[in-house]
Amino acid sequence: MPINPIPPAFLLTFAAFVLLILCTFSVPLVSTFYFLHADIAGGVKFGGWGWCLDNQGPCSGSAHVGYSWDPDIIVWLTKVMIFYPIATAFTFLAAASLLPLLCTGRPKMFPSPIYSILALISFITTFVAYIFTIALFVTAQHRFKRDGFHATYGPLFWMALVATIILFLMTLNSGCGSVFRGRFGRASPYIAYNV
Repeated sequence: MPINPIPPAFLLTFAAFVLLILCTFSVPLVSTFYFLHADIAGGVKFGGWGWCLDNQGPCSGSAHVGYSWDPDIIVWLTKVMIFYPIATAFTFLAAASLLPLLCTGRPKMFPSPIYSILALISFITTFVAYIFTIALFVTAQHRFKRDGFHATYGPLFWMALVATIILFLMTLNSGCGSVFRGRFGRASPYIAYNV
């Protein structure tokens, strides 16, 4: 009896969804989730929607798209953080599209086309978000260091990387038809291959 690969596919997609949720609800919404920490002004954490001072001081105000910390943070790049909630929504839909298959308990021969499409869109939006995250926070780290301050990446920098890798692997597997069975997963088992 073949192993049902739907539960691992669901768990990996759901894991990417959870990581993207954490990236979405970053500083100033949740102070423990941030992309970059710098020791300027007594310590400041930078998230997707703003910044917060370490000494329980003020945050950048309510969470919003696009914030500034002149001259180290590139303002227009902070606006691209909107890709994280978009990627989160598509990843949720991809995981949800596996629920009917998960509930039936029967292995399927083909990856669901809906799952394949949603996994691809999830990967693309997560990849775009991560590329801009790298551009934003690596540049900011170099600028802080140039000015004599210490800056380190926060947990969300690595969580976003793991979510991107998971979604890449799930997209690759579903696109190749191997999430659900073998290397010829999309082909009918009744077709004879002549070599």
